[in-house]
Amino acid sequence: MILGGYLGEAGGLTFEEKSGYVLFPLLVHTLDLFVSTIGVFFVKTKPGLPSLKPDYGVLEDPLDILKRGYYVSLMLAIVGLFFICKTFLFLEAFPQAYLCFFGCAAIGVAVSFLFVMITQYYTDYNYGPVQSIAASSQMGHATNIITGLSVGLESCGLPVIVISIAIISSYYLGE
Repeated sequence: MILGGYLGEAGGLTFEEKSGYVLFPLLVHTLDLFVSTIGVFFVKTKPGLPSLKPDYGVLEDPLDILKRGYYVSLMLAIVGLFFICKTFLFLEAFPQAYLCFFGCAAIGVAVSFLFVMITQYYTDYNYGPVQSIAASSQMGHATNIITGLSVGLESCGLPVIVISIAIISSYYLGE
């Protein structure tokens, strides 16, 4: 909020334009609370106990249940961010500026989505990195340590690339 006020003052914006930049962070965090509260309602399984109901059906993967709520939150966040940017980040001199700000916000949402996917790839037993560690565990302690260390070091590469691309693209959108 302080940064928005300072930048608005330094940019010579009108009082109405400055107030939008001051209120923007507050509204984004309000949106966070609202969206995550709605997303929590989508994190649920079928009612009943599978061991007591013979017609319960197939058990759902707990990660799929959590990701359902996360995806709902992402979609609602994108829609909410668009309306917040359009309403509060308006400049008379550059009427399409809100699209650049929304683009930066959308890049942030995409980065969070990619981080979830990258984390799942390197930590889920259905994917190669964890399976390679499990296979090396059968050969001995040293092989397990070496494979685990190499997978751990490898897992840092993709997040660095994602963050670098996000920073560069947000910079050019904000320019």
